[in-house]
Amino acid sequence: IISSNGGDTWGSFSLNAVDADLRSIKMIDLNTGYAVGSSGSVWKTTNGGFDWTKYSGTTTEQAFNGVDFYNAQYGFTAGNNGEAWKTTDGGNTWTSLTGIIPNDYFNSVDMVSPTTVFVLGYAIYKTTDGGFNWTKITLNSNYSFWWSVDFIDNNTGWIGGLHNKLIKTTNGGKSWTELSVPGLLEIRSIKFLDANTGWVCGRTKWI
Repeated sequence: IISSNGGDTWGSFSLNAVDADLRSIKMIDLNTGYAVGSSGSVWKTTNGGFDWTKYSGTTTEQAFNGVDFYNAQYGFTAGNNGEAWKTTDGGNTWTSLTGIIPNDYFNSVDMVSPTTVFVLGYAIYKTTDGGFNWTKITLNSNYSFWWSVDFIDNNTGWIGGLHNKLIKTTNGGKSWTELSVPGLLEIRSIKFLDANTGWVCGRTKWI
């Protein structure tokens, strides 16, 4: 679905594909965007969502659950059973990082730069060299199932999950503070513009 008036009204598009079980979307600008989903599917639009083209180069049957682009060239997607792929040419070709990144059930991806990427599963992993090496970040929380991650820079970021769990770091994940978001049973997606302004949404139709 799409809004062009700040969310007052929404319209919808269809990919017209029976296998289009989409899990995540990232728009780079008003026209260009990517969507990922089941069976390793990656879709691209260049006209604001009116038409979509499926990329056939990701040789996996695992679902992609998260996708993010830093700019028009650098993108990253990850999903089930440790699947992780990156592109450096605007989605024309994708390179598998599966087996390099620790195996996990990945739900969300966030790119801070072309080389710094956070990938979230049961744990959160960080690379600073484009995916060749990864560091597992410890979450000082007794909760273990998370849906979404969003960082505005190398230090400040948020993670959300089931049971209204939202945690924040201001030191790159060295420590985390638990926050309260009333009304949500499950935080599925997070987006912050800066350190103060952001949105979370979940299954209870709250934003």
